[in-house]
Amino acid sequence: MLSADTMYLDEAYAALQGKRATGAVAVFDLPNVLATKRIAVVSLRHPALMSEQLIDSATRAFEGLGLASFAGISTVDVVPIGFDKVGAAERVLGAAGCWLREAVAFGDMPNDLGLFAAAGWACAVANAHPSVLAAAREVVQSNDDDGVARKVQQLFDL
Repeated sequence: MLSADTMYLDEAYAALQGKRATGAVAVFDLPNVLATKRIAVVSLRHPALMSEQLIDSATRAFEGLGLASFAGISTVDVVPIGFDKVGAAERVLGAAGCWLREAVAFGDMPNDLGLFAAAGWACAVANAHPSVLAAAREVVQSNDDDGVARKVQQLFDL
């Protein structure tokens, strides 16, 4: 779970992640954290299931409270309703006097599909999820090959 200022990991999630996030706090009393902190995102992992196998259960479990989306091949993120990537991008760009339909969006997982639909140009990295590749207007080099950085350099003639 991620609040505005701290990441909270239970021991099982930390073990599945394979490493501890810097600054993360181990959670032993989940109800207390939920009662005292405003949570920005809940990340779910399972020792044997991939995100495509978890998404339906997560969607049902958080129905009416949050939106579940693919954050990685083994992770499902749940964010409060109205606090998705599209809303965040619209708020940040709007504050700068820009429109999302005039922006370039980059993505790799299905949680980027809403952003792809709203942005003016959608670029998937080459190693993106198949649904993201299908939705992209352009495919750039993989994230391992600095595809986003190379495209930004091209766009800004750097």
